[in-house]
Amino acid sequence: MFENVRFCPIPSSKCKKLLKDYRSSPARNSIKLMKYTSKGGPMKALILMTMLMTSSFALEFRSGDTFTYQQLRGSVRVQCQDQNRRTQFHTVQCYQNILSPTEMDYVVSEQLDADEIKVTSTWESGKVVKKDVKYDTKKNRSKKRLNLWIRTLFQRPLLAPGTNEVTFVAYKDGLEVQSRTQSVEVRNGGGKYCPYYSMYIGSCTQLSFVCSEYFQRFNYCQ
Repeated sequence: MFENVRFCPIPSSKCKKLLKDYRSSPARNSIKLMKYTSKGGPMKALILMTMLMTSSFALEFRSGDTFTYQQLRGSVRVQCQDQNRRTQFHTVQCYQNILSPTEMDYVVSEQLDADEIKVTSTWESGKVVKKDVKYDTKKNRSKKRLNLWIRTLFQRPLLAPGTNEVTFVAYKDGLEVQSRTQSVEVRNGGGKYCPYYSMYIGSCTQLSFVCSEYFQRFNYCQ
């Protein structure tokens, strides 16, 4: 299966333009000069073929286009000391949504001559999230991983539950060289409960870190 095949007779100004365009594209190594036989007899023609499969140049997340989220739950009884060094006990209810197989991921491609990737994700709600990342041609991936799921005061995730329409646009020296839009599914994997646990944390001012430590200790309820 070919992504694109074009025929043009030689000599031809149109053919020369096509040849110039293809030689400056990522498909330049697949340009071939062949003979094309028509009813009127053999005619020399230039066949411009993008012979690699579409997926060869595909821009995508390294983990693919299907993710699963789960809500983790659990209770922790915490012993700590207040500012007056008096012992206190608190029961903390912990909740956390996690994304599998990963919450941070690279944008990958092959044989892509680019230096920057711009990613735009449109959620089912209509909300649009955009992120830019530098591209490493030697490793065939973005230089950094993008945040797909983690939400904080300073971070916005690219993905949301449901279907996300994600557009990847690759640039070289400010010029667009490749683009692709794909649907990325984030499915509901249900909930998981971690065992009840007790811990001592020293200062009661550290209560905000209890849940993250709790879920890590129990390997995210696995």
